[in-house]
Amino acid sequence: MSSFVTKSSSPSSIVHQYLIPSTLTTRINNHPLTIISRTNYPFSSLLSYEILSSTPFDFSIRIPEWSTNASTYSVNLQRPNPILPDKNGLLHIPVPIGGTLISITLESEIRFVRRDLNTVSIYKGPLLYALYLNYTTVSRTALSYLDLSPLPANTTDPRSLDYTITPTNSSLWSVAIDISQIKFIQKQDLFELPNPIYAPGAPPVEMWVVASNISVSTVQVHPTFPQQLEVYPPIQEGSEEKRNAHTDFIFLVARNARDGSIAT
Repeated sequence: MSSFVTKSSSPSSIVHQYLIPSTLTTRINNHPLTIISRTNYPFSSLLSYEILSSTPFDFSIRIPEWSTNASTYSVNLQRPNPILPDKNGLLHIPVPIGGTLISITLESEIRFVRRDLNTVSIYKGPLLYALYLNYTTVSRTALSYLDLSPLPANTTDPRSLDYTITPTNSSLWSVAIDISQIKFIQKQDLFELPNPIYAPGAPPVEMWVVASNISVSTVQVHPTFPQQLEVYPPIQEGSEEKRNAHTDFIFLVARNARDGSIAT
């Protein structure tokens, strides 16, 4: 995947579309150009660019919608400027001949998205945060979700497996959190991220929240027909969940949102 693209209406411009560490070596009007992007995004709000060009050109950086007005950029270590993207969400920076250094700081706030059954999703920047659960994993041959029968051998790769992830009894998953008391922790801005990055304790970011264990109904969703919800036991109209007396701090870990797109 190429993180840099050009505009069809302006071939002498370069856009950094996907905010990942990468290097571009190309030519504009037959003049050589090199751009090096360094970042730990989405686990860091900092991006830096080292550009060496033998011709002036328009350099644009995609600015995510969640970035706040506190976001800034600077050129050649000068005083930071506020980021003012255009209607397409692009920050335009004219780059002269020679060497240019650009620094970007994308500030963000904690965001809440209301979901079904009085639940919320918690985001900061491009990352979705979730309660970490201890679990066991069992793999098996890929099955049809319609009737759970094995898929025909000629329709799948033998390396393709289904995984059943089951939380252990020691894991608390039915918790209510106080969204007014959330603390975001940037543990460190690492030079190199751990691999795998989503392993327990690996991400350099986390959230601490005030939470209580609660008694809840479970919801079964058919994977093929997700609009069909079955709640066991049924939730009574006007009923309140029973909360334990114990309230404590728990932490949420970063997860990449699985909505068919990459972290943006």
